[in-house]
Amino acid sequence: MTKINVCPAILRKLRENSGFSVEELARKLDYK
Repeated sequence: MTKINVCPAILRKLRENSGFSVEELARKLDYK
């Protein structure tokens, strides 16, 4: 699996569970 394929799914789940922002998580993962 590629990061691009997994990123959206993970971000979506974490966002619903932790209420994290995509930008916040992107910063932590260094994914711009």
